[in-house]
Order: sequence, then structure tokens, then C-alpha cells
Amino acid sequence: MPADLRTFLREAVAAAPGDVKAIRRPVDRTFAIAAHAAKLAARSEYPVLLFTAVEGSRFPCVANVVATYDRVALALGCGVADIPRAYGETLVRAIAPAVVTRAAAPVKEVVVRGAGVDLGQLPIAYHNELDGGPYITLPMVITRG
Repeated sequence: MPADLRTFLREAVAAAPGDVKAIRRPVDRTFAIAAHAAKLAARSEYPVLLFTAVEGSRFPCVANVVATYDRVALALGCGVADIPRAYGETLVRAIAPAVVTRAAAPVKEVVVRGAGVDLGQLPIAYHNELDGGPYITLPMVITRG
């Protein structure tokens, strides 16, 4: 199982180089990210989409990460046929947290404080015309105990 999203993306590129597409031209987060994915899905194509220039954000955005059984299997470290078993095992098997020093924590690579905090800077996409606003699908949750 990959240690983090960056590792997973490297593994996905190694496993199927054509299944990861970088979109380097500027895109509007209002429907453009979802539109790229929908256009490809209409052709039965489900690559990981890495948007490097989301308008209004200094951060990249990744979409379609687990849109195929092959990538779900890669994430779980198993074959496609073993996804149900592997997923079930992850639900009942606790994973011990990795303790990292504050200075070495990847989450500390970008720190914004005080007046610089603006959640509108995050490259969160709108998905459908009638949505109340942008939202994150299949989010990752990081907790601190």
C-alpha cells in the first residue's frame, strides 16, 4: 500500500504511464475540472488528472485518482480480483500511526497563517451546475489525537 499520495501517483505512472495526464494549461475550477473528467469518461477513459494551473489557486489539483479497478488495486496492494478481500481487511485491521517530527512532517511544507488564510485559494472544484458550491469528493482526512 502506498505511503502517501505522491508515492501512489509515482506508482500509478510506473504501472501505466498513459493513465496519468498532466493538464498544464490554466483551468477554471468552476466546472472545468469536472468537465475534463466527464469528457474523458464519455470515451470510457479514466486517467488520473493532475491540474497544475488551477485559476485562483497556487496549489495543484488531482482528480480521478481511484476511478479504475486497477488503481484501486494498486492503492490496496492487491490484484483486481482481490479488491473486496483487501478492502475488507483494511476495515478491520488498524494501522499504527507513523510518528514524524514536526520539522519532517510533509504537511508542514506549506503553512499559511493569520490574514494569509483563505480557503478560497484551495483548488476545490465545482462538479455540477446545481451544486451549492465547490466540494471535495472522496476526501482524505488527517486527524491528530
